[in-house]
Amino acid sequence: MQYALGVAHRWNCTIEDVISLNSDCRLDGRSNVAESMPKLIHTRDRHWDWITAVVVTPDGTRAISGSYGEILRVWDLSTGDHLHTFEGYTDEVTTLAVTPDGTRVIAGSTEGNLEMWDLESGLELGILWGHENHVTAVAVTPDGRRAVSASADATVRVWDLEWMDEVRRLVGHAAPVAAVAVMPNGRRAISGAHDGTLRVWDLAGEAAIGEATHTLEDHTGKVTALVVTPDGRGVVSGSEDTTVKMWDLSCRAGGNQRVHTLTGHTQGVTAVAVTPDGRCAVSGFARPHAQGVGSGAREGRG
Repeated sequence: MQYALGVAHRWNCTIEDVISLNSDCRLDGRSNVAESMPKLIHTRDRHWDWITAVVVTPDGTRAISGSYGEILRVWDLSTGDHLHTFEGYTDEVTTLAVTPDGTRVIAGSTEGNLEMWDLESGLELGILWGHENHVTAVAVTPDGRRAVSASADATVRVWDLEWMDEVRRLVGHAAPVAAVAVMPNGRRAISGAHDGTLRVWDLAGEAAIGEATHTLEDHTGKVTALVVTPDGRGVVSGSEDTTVKMWDLSCRAGGNQRVHTLTGHTQGVTAVAVTPDGRCAVSGFARPHAQGVGSGAREGRG
């Protein structure tokens, strides 16, 4: 995994600057990378240690960055100015998520806890305890009432953000869980783990301990990243087996699963994303560039 040492960049670009959406970089296995590249607008170096997570507020006006230096900072994206630092944060940040209303940020840590902060006042709102190893990912339900976290302790946990309590513990993975996402309807979550599987979870269950509703198995290496498509019908996953896979979550009759495998990476995949229109996926791996993914995908520059 790669980190930036204490430096935050803002880039002037849209996804169209990097990926040709109107050509053939789509979730049907074809790809094309445009020639134009993003331009660097701001560089800030207020962090003194590796930056491990960055998240943007839903309105696009601010960014929050976290580091191994036990610091959370808030930035104005229009000016690049540092707005404030969350005082009192004492753990190394591993992952960040912002609530849908843009008022709170949740930070996961190497200590296994999650802390929630008010973005306006900078005050800590509470700490979520329960994981027995470092937190690897966190997501928030669309209504902002619950958070779902993944951990190296091989569990996924659901938290009530009003009462700051654990609601459910989701078990079944046999290795550290690396990624988690919440479906757009807020009723299900999906996780990917180092056991090579993706698991779908029902968030509405009342039992304290929950099991996966179904398991997706096709990767031959650790699952390292995943993202749900905007319509909630599919998920894109990346793995150390160097592949990106697209799963059709609507095709589960009789236990069948429909999966399309995208090849082209020569190293393990570390990150995946999907454009807001759901037509294009982008993946990154352990070399210093990204590429649009698809059969015969070309490597991007930079």
